[in-house]
Amino acid sequence: MLYALKSPYLAPYAQQHHFGYREIPILRSINPIQDFKSIRQICRYIKETQTGIVVGHTPKGGLLSMVAAWLMRVPKRVYFRHGLVYQTSTGIKRFILMSVDRLASLLATKIVCVSPSVLEESIKDKLAPARKQIVLGKGTCSGVDTQGKFNPQNIDPTKMAEFRSKWGINETDWVVGYTGRLVRDKGIIELVDAFQLIKANNPKLKLLLVGMFEERDALPQEVQDRIKNDPQIVFTDFSERIHGIFLCHDECLCVDELSRRLPHGYARSAVDGCACDNNARNWLLRLDCGWPNGCVCQPNTSTACSSY
Repeated sequence: MLYALKSPYLAPYAQQHHFGYREIPILRSINPIQDFKSIRQICRYIKETQTGIVVGHTPKGGLLSMVAAWLMRVPKRVYFRHGLVYQTSTGIKRFILMSVDRLASLLATKIVCVSPSVLEESIKDKLAPARKQIVLGKGTCSGVDTQGKFNPQNIDPTKMAEFRSKWGINETDWVVGYTGRLVRDKGIIELVDAFQLIKANNPKLKLLLVGMFEERDALPQEVQDRIKNDPQIVFTDFSERIHGIFLCHDECLCVDELSRRLPHGYARSAVDGCACDNNARNWLLRLDCGWPNGCVCQPNTSTACSSY
């Protein structure tokens, strides 16, 4: 069973993997009235289905699901800590974000940290006792299918050519890519600024941005306009079929993560190429896949990223 936000991709995904679900609205921002309604709906669903295990993801979704599961006395409550979003905040906002994480951790029976450094920082910041927290393997939340979906040998050359043609990417272009939400916290401002520094004398250089703009933590309008109007920036918006897209930026993948997380785009791209991470606080200097595959740059600096 699955608690999820409304998504046009959820129904076919549920049908493909044979699970039932109910859509429950959960806001990213704090809204006591809507949050109470969401918790009540989750509790009702747990009661109707006699759910014995609840798994919660993201700070807000994880908190509401852990609260509901604790209220309903669900015996196994798992909170996935994908990152430490408070690391980019200060003052009262940082305190609130840390408190939210601590409460979700308190109500969970087990916490899965997606990387060793997330675990280390969680213990250091006293988010939860060490005995309650684990890391899956060497760090992941869902793994990467290197033999099937993300195996370069399984990509259809015809479909790849169609994608390049659709977005105006020539075979001779050198593509720098990013996949994920286009928000401040992901370092998109620094990435776009860095691209401006190096593109002038490189007409074959393309920046491929695969992801959507969001109202929360939104990019400045000026940056959004540059992304939409720059002929050397390819903006696809949200895309469900990202496995083939990784091979369009097999030259370099930028993971401009400003909070300590495990970037899955990095992990997937490392199967086939190299990566540049514009954040010295991020744990992922290299993936343990047998060859060097990246570098770490100073955070919040476009010049450091462009020098790579």
